[in-house]
Order: sequence, then structure tokens, then C-alpha cells
Amino acid sequence: MTWFNSANSNATNGSNIIKINDNQSVANIRASDALVLGAFAPVEIAKAYVTTHGTFVELIKPWPNATQNQVPCVALPTSGDFNTAVSALNNASKMVNDNYKAMIEWQTKTGTVEFSDLEGNTQSVKTLRQMQIEIDTANPYPWAMRKGEFEARRQQYLNRYVASGFVHLGESLTSTHYINVGPGLYTGNESSGDFMDNLNWGVHGGQYPVLCVAGVLTQLKDLSINQSSIANIIKLPTAEDGRRTYDCSTSTTVTHSTASVAFASETPTNQVVTERMDMWGFEAFPREITEADPFVYQHGLLQSQASDISGVATIDDNVRPDSYFAWYEGDNTSRGKGVNWMTATASERQSIASDPKNNLFFDDKTGRFNQWCVRGRSFAGLGNGDWDNIDSESTSSLSCKARVTAQGVLNTVESFHKTSNSAVTFHGKHYARTSMLKQHQKGLFRTGISNSALGGECYFLVCGTVNRLNKGGYHPSFNPQGTRLLTNEYGNHATSATWFNGSGTTKAYLNSTQSLFDPNVVNTASGFIGDGFSIKARPDGRLFDAIYASGQGGVCRDMRYAAQGLSLDDIVALDLKVKSGQARGNEKLCKTMILKDTVTNVTSKSAGIKVLIFNKDKFATLGLDVHTHNHENRGLTHQRTGSYVLFNSTIYPISHVLHITSTDLFYVYYEIANGEISSGSEVTLIINKELKLPVAGEYTHMDVMGDPDKILLCEQLKSGWVGNWISKVPDNTDGYTLTKPFSSQSACIYTLNNGASWNALTPDIDSTTNKLTDSWNPDAVVIQAYKSKAKLAHQASNSVIYKGLSGVGNVFLTQNLIQRELCYSLTNNVIVRSAHAQSESTVPLKDFGRLDDGSFFQTSSRAFDFPLNFPIPDNNSSALLALNYAVEEHGQAFINYAFAELHYDSAANNWGCDGNIPIANGLNTMLDTNGNTVVFGTAQTVEVLGWVKSDV
Repeated sequence: MTWFNSANSNATNGSNIIKINDNQSVANIRASDALVLGAFAPVEIAKAYVTTHGTFVELIKPWPNATQNQVPCVALPTSGDFNTAVSALNNASKMVNDNYKAMIEWQTKTGTVEFSDLEGNTQSVKTLRQMQIEIDTANPYPWAMRKGEFEARRQQYLNRYVASGFVHLGESLTSTHYINVGPGLYTGNESSGDFMDNLNWGVHGGQYPVLCVAGVLTQLKDLSINQSSIANIIKLPTAEDGRRTYDCSTSTTVTHSTASVAFASETPTNQVVTERMDMWGFEAFPREITEADPFVYQHGLLQSQASDISGVATIDDNVRPDSYFAWYEGDNTSRGKGVNWMTATASERQSIASDPKNNLFFDDKTGRFNQWCVRGRSFAGLGNGDWDNIDSESTSSLSCKARVTAQGVLNTVESFHKTSNSAVTFHGKHYARTSMLKQHQKGLFRTGISNSALGGECYFLVCGTVNRLNKGGYHPSFNPQGTRLLTNEYGNHATSATWFNGSGTTKAYLNSTQSLFDPNVVNTASGFIGDGFSIKARPDGRLFDAIYASGQGGVCRDMRYAAQGLSLDDIVALDLKVKSGQARGNEKLCKTMILKDTVTNVTSKSAGIKVLIFNKDKFATLGLDVHTHNHENRGLTHQRTGSYVLFNSTIYPISHVLHITSTDLFYVYYEIANGEISSGSEVTLIINKELKLPVAGEYTHMDVMGDPDKILLCEQLKSGWVGNWISKVPDNTDGYTLTKPFSSQSACIYTLNNGASWNALTPDIDSTTNKLTDSWNPDAVVIQAYKSKAKLAHQASNSVIYKGLSGVGNVFLTQNLIQRELCYSLTNNVIVRSAHAQSESTVPLKDFGRLDDGSFFQTSSRAFDFPLNFPIPDNNSSALLALNYAVEEHGQAFINYAFAELHYDSAANNWGCDGNIPIANGLNTMLDTNGNTVVFGTAQTVEVLGWVKSDV
């Protein structure tokens, strides 16, 4: 039907042209339509058209009426159009009436319906619901992320990040109740005792930690805790109670009925575990959501305690056993909360799946939803001492005496697997069967082909280690990792005493490590958080169920490396952190033992060095982990070890102890002082051996001072102690130099009667000179415990410089107290300068010298201008000269320091420096320009700084 309506037109008498002034469209006007203008009778239209002069309607005959201006007009369709329209409406009505039932069925039913046309022909049509079903079948859950999109996002992150690690480490709580370990990681404060039973990570209201494993990002939130401030916690295994043994010959661990049974089973290879290191990290893997395993979790965290997922309320997962959610073997407190996917409504499913942080995706091939899941896991070290392998890039397996078992989708597994079965254990980059490796990134341990995860993709990211205290009584010799008080009266738990002040019947039973786990000797009501005792067994007051920020019972290695990778600028910033005293050190504890023996022979090694030779009989009892060779090693470098030979009141420093296997003799290298030791002489050896138990950050160190003969008369110390010996024997004077840099005081006890009784006091310690300033008489044996900081660097080889000369820093000179730990770490000397204004300088190298295969050529000159304003020391303090340069090993960044000790010579009125950086492997000695012996060498940061960025 055509139609036209204009509000403004002109008609001239005698003319057949009507002008349309408002330019209404005339496209629908047809010949023979009728034009009605104003109140006049209709006139027949010949045509309508538009020109550049306007819009016009042409009539069949001239306009017979008076001229009209700006009047409305309409065009009426012909009767034929009316008839056609009416017919069409009638037909449409008939079609609707005839197909009404089919239309209702088309909207409401599945399958097909039959529609008929005017001629009675029928057409079969799929219903609306049927078409929706077929669309959903071809592309179900259109709101869900598909597997292809998930893998594409994963590949994007694989390309973006240089290794698996952390995109963000989270934030720490700023409160006096907490002590910061590293970014985002913190423990409870020892003074308050709050929140100390776990490690805490991240805070609510800030940036949460974000984990990247094999290209999948997981935000850590509500992991094992639902609390208003703490975002996540890391749970660790319970402390040792003296009942567990580990046999290194069979990789077998047994938990016995009592500690006495455990100690009775000890052999040279089977030992009771009392000095344990724990390890923790995250296991990541994809799993299929099925009727048998129906739960999904916030962000895929199996141990999530979130009250809802994307607004959908959670419940305890009641399908899987406790072991599936366990942080460690035996943990039954970590059951996760989630949503049962099979009973969730469509809208609840859509809410959860629409949040990509939940790592939930649909696999069109299998018709199943999958979720990438993360499980926190922690492991009690199998035996005593540190873990064997936790660096994925330089080792073949993740192991502590035995390989760690992958769990993934399995309900339960043992923590360790005695065999090297790659299908059930985690292995690193250098695992031999590389054909079994799946797609991975640096930084991960992974399984081979196994049933531990969908597609065999099960990974583990190591995040750190923790030094653990035990539940036994504390004793500096028999159980230095102990925490409990003793009974004063044997078997009477209403009485209590420390190891040194007990006067009752218990004292007679205190004679071995086993005795420190005897329930009649140990006060089992002590040693834990909230025990109610005002006195503590340990000099640092620490407890077995608390996790500390550093030291004994505290966090050791923090291996939460950034996934983004480090640039040279980042490494420079980390060097400044080391030099400003903010870096975290790591070193192994040491034990000092005293031995009297007869010299069987004496030989010369070199100028200033003699070698004492001993039979193995007494040395073998020390259990030394010494250099072992089938002949004398003539390439030994000079090292100060805290060991000494005492002969005729003269103390000779020992540089090395060497076991010659071909003759079964022990060689002791010592520095000649006033006089020499001859064959057949009986000497006293103070041997300091490195233990396999590391600590990090600030820790409690113990020095013992006294005549070695008197120390041997003390039952409490004659078997040795964890710590060092102060090499000045009490002589009624003051000024006894501590063996480590003093950080803060802890406790001091002494005896004047060979250990029959002990007394406590607060000694005078000069923190500047690092000395005990009390005067001690020759009968005294003193135990001084104090806080010190673990070494920041260890001896290393001259290494290839990362990025060539661009990776070389500046020459740094210091005698500032801030660099005390760095100086001690490199040279074993402690800065004792009291005034620190202008006590450090940084100058550029003038000449980098020759590089040999990327490393410094040792005999080349590396010249610099010694700063004229470097001050004269006080307290005869030494100073440090160091050149830092970046090093890359296995894709990980370190800082090497080429260093030398500086000694001021008052006679020469200079520091004895020739303006050159000496290069050598390890620790060495040389003569400075004034003829003074100083140490020099190369050291490397003890901790990995992170992953280096790729050049691509």
C-alpha cells in the first residue's frame, strides 16, 4: 500500500504541476493515485518526481481550482491497492489461524513441527528448543572458557615470563606483631608469641601473591586460612620427638614406639633425626571435573578456605580424604572448601567459570570441565641436615636422601619414594630420560608419564626451606636444636631446670643425646607456644612449634624468585642491597671439638706452613667431613677455619685438615708462629667442623672461652659444642674477641670449677670492637651466646662475567660498620672502626684488563685510583676492597666479588694498596705493598638473586 502526506504544497490554477515545499518523499506515489489538496475533490496523479528545483507531483489534468499556497495534501492509493492489501491481510489471518497450534509447538517443544501454506502444502521445521539444543551440543556452555583459549593464554605467559616463579610476592602486614622474612612473607613476633605456628603470606586488601607455573597464573588467596588480615598460611610438619630414625644405606625411615627404642636401633648408617630441614612449595596440575571428583575451588587452590567462589557459597569437600588436602604427610587439618560442580545451578556455574582467575575451562573434545589446581606441600627432611637437591636447573631430582613423590590427583602418596621411578617422582632439568619431559619452564621439577595428573602434567615449584627445632631438652652439646626445659628431680614434672642450673637428681642422667629425649629427664610441659614458663631452655628462648623469620627454627632459604627475570639494573640494585646490610645471608652451623693426640710426623708444605701427620685412631672419632684424597693435595688454597693447634701455650691457626686414604693418615696444615712442633709431641687440637645444618639471616651463635684442658674437664662440653672457640685463653685480662660479628646479646654463663656449677651474668660486650671487655681468670670456662648474621657470600671461582664488561661494577672500599657482615663474609675479618663518616668510597675502574673466555685474566691489570679521602682507621680496623660483577649460572643470577683485605700501615702512612684489583679463585693470601699479609680472592652471593632475562 502506497501513502503520502505533505504539510506544505502549492497548486496554481491552470497548471498540472503541484510543488511539494517540505520535500516529503514521493517514492511511494504511483500513477492513478489520487491527490487530495486542502478541502478540494481528489484529482488523478500522472506521476511524481524530484529535480534540482524541488519535489513535484504532476496531474493528469491542470489544477481546476483557485491557486493554493502552503496547504497540506495527501496521496490516496487506488482501489486496486486497497483490494490487494485486504486480500493479503485475509490470507495472513488464514495462515495464522491454520498454523496457530504449530507455532505454539515450535516455541515450546523439541523435535520438528509441520507448517502449511495457502495451497495446503506442508513444511517440516525444527522447533526453537531443538535448534538451541543442537547449538548447545555443538558449542555447549558458551559462557565457559574453552581449552583452546586457556592454552593460548598459557602460551602468552610462557612467552612473557622467563621462568616459573612469582608475578607478585604479595604484601606483608605492617604490625609489631609480625616480623618480615621477605616480600609478602612474615612470621609472628617472638615477643608477642602471636601467629607463630605457621608462615604467613600476603594480606587482604593489598596485592595478593600471584604464582606462575608452566604458564598458568594462580592468585594465592585464602590458602589454608580465612582470616580478616592474613591472606595465606604455609603449614609445616610437626617437630621431631626423638622417635624417628633414618637409615642412609636403605633410604628407610622408621617411627619407633619410644625415643629409647629409636636410639637403641642406631648404627653408623641408621641415626635418630634431631636436626631436620623442612622444604615447602607448590604442586600444580590440571584435573578433570567428574561425578567422582566434582568439586571446584577458588583459583584452583585445593586447600582454599574461601567462604565463596565468585559469590557462590562454598562447603567442605566431602568427597576426597584428608590426605588429598594435606600439606604434609599426616596433616588432617587442611581440607579445602569448594563448590560441587555437579549440583551447582547453571547461573552458579556461569558465575564461577566467568572469572578467569578460577582457571576453569571446558574441553570440547572430552565434553568435560577441567580446573588447573595448586596444592601447597611441605616436607620434613628424611634425615639430619640439609636437602640434597632443590635446584631444578642444576640437578636431576628433587630429593632429601630420597626422591619426592608427586601426588597430583591421587588421594594419598608417601612423601618420598626410595627408588628413582620417574613416573611417580619429581625430577629436574638434568634428568637423563629427557624424552619423558612435558612442556615446562625453568624453575620447575616435573614428573614423567604418570597418572598423577591430566596428561601427566604435574609440576613442583620449590619456594624455600626451614630450619627446625625438636621436642627434646636443650643442651649446647648433646641437643643444640632442643627446646624443652629439664626436670630438676628425675621423673618429677612439677620441677624444672635448664641444662646448667639443675641441682637435683636429673643432673646425673644428663649424659647423651638420648637422655635429652628421656621423658623423666625432659619437662614435657615446656618448649611450646603458651607453655606458661617464664624461663626458657634455649638462650634465644625459642620453641619447637613456632616458625621464626631466621636462624634456628626459622626460615632458611627463600626461593620465591620473580618470574619476570632480572635485568642488569636489577642486579645493580641487589648489589646495593648487599652493601647496605639488607641482604639475607646463609651459612652452615659449625661444631667445635677438642682432641689431644700425638704427632707421628712433621713435613713442610710451603713458606710459613707446616703439616702435622696423625694416625686415624682419634681423628676418626671426630666424624670430620674433611678433604679426602689418595695422595697429598698440593693445590690447597689458604683458608681460615676456626681450628687451632695448641702446643706449649702457643696457638697455631689451622688452615686445612686432609685425610690421605692411601695411608689412612690425617694431615693438619698449620701456620708457623713462634717455634715449631716436632714429631712425637702431644698437642691439643681445636677442630671446627662444618655441620650439614644451615641457618639464614640472624641466628644465635655460641662462643666458648677457656683453656682447652679445662673445657675437657667439663662434662657438658667435652664432646664438643655447636659454635666456635675464642682463641684467647683467660689470663686475668679483658679483650676477648668474638668469633662472629656481634649483632645483639643473648646470654652468658660461666663455670670456675670445671662445670660442677654454672652461673649466669650479663657481660660487657663492646659492639664496636666485637670484644668481651670483662676480665676473666684462668679457671673460667665461659659460654657466650649472641646474635650474629649468616654470611652473605661464600668462596667461589673467577667466573664468566654476565653481559661482558657491561656486567662489571665499580670498585668499592669500606671500613663502615654497615658493611661489617659483607667484610666478614669475604675476608673473615670484622670491621671495628668506631667513626663512620666518609668511611666508604666508590670509584670506577680505569682499566678492565684482559678477559679470558669471558672472565677476568688473573695477571691482567685492573687499575683504579685509590681515593685520596679514604680515612685512616681507628681501633686498627681493617678495610675491604671489592669489585662486583654479575654472573649467570644455569639461567640464575649471582654477584661475584673480587676482593682484598686492606691493612693500614701507620709507619708507611698508607693502606698498602697498589691500585689494582687482584683476581684468584677462593681465598688466598698475598703481601701488600707494605709487606703485610692480607687475604684476597673471589666470593659469590650465597643466594640466587633470581632468573636472568633472555637476550631474545
